[in-house]
Amino acid sequence: MTSNDIGNENFENWMRPKLRAYYDSKIDYLRKVVGEIAAPQAGPQFLKVALGKDSDELSSDSVDISMYQPMRQYLKVSGKLFRPLLTCIFIEGYGKNADAYKPILAISEIIHSSSLILDDIADASLLRRGSTCSHLIYGIPRAANASCTMTFYVFRLLQSPLLSLTTEIKNKLYEVLLWEHYVTNIGSALDLGWAYEKRNNTTEEEFIQHILFRSCSYTYRHAAQIGAIVAGANTKNIEIIFQYCSLLGLAFQLIDDILNLKPALETWGKTIGEDLTEGKRSLLVLYCLKIASISDRNRLLEILDGKVMDQLVLKEAITILEKYQVFEYVMNKAKKFINDAIRVLDEADLNEEYKLLLQEFALYVVERKI
Repeated sequence: MTSNDIGNENFENWMRPKLRAYYDSKIDYLRKVVGEIAAPQAGPQFLKVALGKDSDELSSDSVDISMYQPMRQYLKVSGKLFRPLLTCIFIEGYGKNADAYKPILAISEIIHSSSLILDDIADASLLRRGSTCSHLIYGIPRAANASCTMTFYVFRLLQSPLLSLTTEIKNKLYEVLLWEHYVTNIGSALDLGWAYEKRNNTTEEEFIQHILFRSCSYTYRHAAQIGAIVAGANTKNIEIIFQYCSLLGLAFQLIDDILNLKPALETWGKTIGEDLTEGKRSLLVLYCLKIASISDRNRLLEILDGKVMDQLVLKEAITILEKYQVFEYVMNKAKKFINDAIRVLDEADLNEEYKLLLQEFALYVVERKI
């Protein structure tokens, strides 16, 4: 896989000119940085960062096989690296040199990859980025342990000699990352619980709030905030960035829910209709249940609760959703969130060039096909 291709489709086709030019100028550098910080094998440097000292007692080979390779599975089959890109945009946008903060650039991708492992276990997923999921390669116990290790490794990176940060900056990073991890777990618990309970009366307001917790951090919010923090952005600007990325995350999740059921391209790289098989009550489903006829509502619930994998039956469910124009309804919601995000960003003290980049990034979220 090249730095620009997912399957056979160039996702840059849906980027606007400034964003595309910036992405092309940074992607190879960012891929190299992530590869340096999370090297292909667990060598002495990994153990030194993880343990805070050199270790003669542990075998690097044993750690590599039992933990590090499952930990790196999704870094090895890396995605678009939008999170490190955002971190880089905010570091540079506030006037600092991103090269001085390589571990910070890598942190968001490490966190995201750790979350994907657990997501795929919870969803019993088969594919991620067009490849076999980590838990199917290494088994659930090792994959879950690797995910937890990646999360804690991030905090060890912040304490390592690889970074030169003041105590004040470190404390701000700890506060943001710990809070984002915690609320993400709250949101995930609600998502899993509502599916398990087959809850059909979740309000739109409740659903949006749970996305603000579950999805917004690991999509973009923590990546943007850590970049701004190390670059010295003040409290007001951090709050603006929090709002901007929260709105982006909401839009991203709504578009992702649409693409899960109606991918625009054959190179989607995930199992089509997976959310229906899992019985997820997405906003698409909740809105349809609210306005559909009794017969359509009952049939949709029957499919959702039946853990159906048959593509013809899943298509039937999608046809019911289409009948009530729920895809258009959710798409319009996503577009409103993006417009609000662009408006919020106007108040930030960012360099205007980088503000334009972030506006185009926001538009990409709703204009993307993969």
